[in-house]
Amino acid sequence: MQFYKNLSSQEQKTVLFGGIALSLILFYFLFLEPLQAEKEQLSTIVQSQNISLQWMQQAVAEVKAQQAGGARGQQALKGSLSVVVDNSLRSSALAKKDKRIEPEGDKKVRVHFEQVGFTALMQWLVNIYSRYTIEVHSIVLEKNDQPDNVRARIVLVHF
Repeated sequence: MQFYKNLSSQEQKTVLFGGIALSLILFYFLFLEPLQAEKEQLSTIVQSQNISLQWMQQAVAEVKAQQAGGARGQQALKGSLSVVVDNSLRSSALAKKDKRIEPEGDKKVRVHFEQVGFTALMQWLVNIYSRYTIEVHSIVLEKNDQPDNVRARIVLVHF
């Protein structure tokens, strides 16, 4: 403080305004700029999530529309449920995907995909339901790093 008092009036004003300017600059770079960057990042995440939500809602609507179309064109199962599921997978867009099929009796089969396109998976599920009335008993989907890709564990049933 003694140093400041020893300065002339002009120098005191210069030091005072310089201190105020330095304080404002530090406030901006330490508080405001990081907050703005975080806001932009969260805004991008929210926008991405909204796009995913809209797409999923559209997929749900398509599945419900297919289910409402229901019994038209249904075929009887030719062979066991696991054979029909396997054959339908081989003739679909999922033919080359890494999958594991595990029969559980005559009426139930488990299908596991390590990485599969969500859209292609939903189209296949709609197809086997509309053609054979094979229903999804349970499904667990885990998002992968790539867009539209999931890890899927599905239990299918046929009554």
